[in-house]
Formats: sequence, structure tokens, C-alpha cells
Amino acid sequence: MDHAIRLPQSPHFDGKRPERRRNYCATEVYTHFGHNASISMELLTAYPIPRPEDAGAAPFTYLRSVTLDKKEGKVVVKDTTNLPDVILNFITYEKPVVSEGRLQIGSLASAAFTGAAPLTRPKDFPGAQPPDSSPAVEVLPVTDERLKKAWDHDLYRVRLRMTGSIFTMEIK
Repeated sequence: MDHAIRLPQSPHFDGKRPERRRNYCATEVYTHFGHNASISMELLTAYPIPRPEDAGAAPFTYLRSVTLDKKEGKVVVKDTTNLPDVILNFITYEKPVVSEGRLQIGSLASAAFTGAAPLTRPKDFPGAQPPDSSPAVEVLPVTDERLKKAWDHDLYRVRLRMTGSIFTMEIK
């Protein structure tokens, strides 16, 4: 399998997932192709997030950029937001080992990150077993017969909670 880690799934904001309706979508999408190919977008428009109640407050924003550095052989994901309580989800094919600031996905890839901390069990991750304070890695059984042809075993999910306004992950 040549996919070690999927780029972050849609983040959850205050427990909200993205809507699957035509009027909820990324906006301000920009791409660049060259030595370093990149894409950036405003993701908040994909969520049913209310405007700040304080009329003088800055509107919420959630910008994501993804850059492929061909020369260095890495992908850099950068999220910038002014939202509180953002949870990032990462799906991997091989079981990841999670440590502070790093995901190691077997021998396939490693990802260093800043601006987030792994959710732990049980406080941050209800139902996770065993109940301890180690980073939670959730097993995602592949139950769809069509997907089983491409994914021949379970997948894994790691959740990270943003600790500030900027999250960066470098995948090699």
C-alpha cells in the first residue's frame, strides 16, 4: 500500500462536522503549480458555524494550505484559525505510534507536528480502551466490501486537539 497517511480529514469545530450540502463548501481556493505545488482554502464555509455573537468581534476563519515540496520530498499542511476547540483527524493505513509532536506510521512515513496535542484516553476520548493517559489510536474496521479490495486490513485514526491558532504538520 503506498498511502501511509491521509491528509487531515475535515476538522471538527466545537463538535460540529462539515455539512454535506451544496451551499457548504470551501471558498477562496487558490492553487499554484511549480517547484512547490500548493493549494490553500477557507474551510469554515463548509460548516454550520454561527457568527460571533459580539458584533464587534472578528469573524471566524479557518484557513488550510497544503504544499508539496518536491525537492525535499515532503508535504506541509498548515491550518490557521481563530476558532476554539478544533479537533483534527488523521487516518493511517499502518498502526501509528504517537509521541509528542510526532506520528510514526510504520516504515512508510513520519509526520512531525506543532500546535496540537494528541487526545488521550479516557478523558478526551470516551469509550477508548484501555483507559489510560496514552495517546488514543482508534481502530476503524473496513466493512465495505468494495473498500476491502484496496484496504486489506483495519485503518487507524488519531485525533489531535489544536493548542493555539496555528497547526503545522510536515509529512515525509
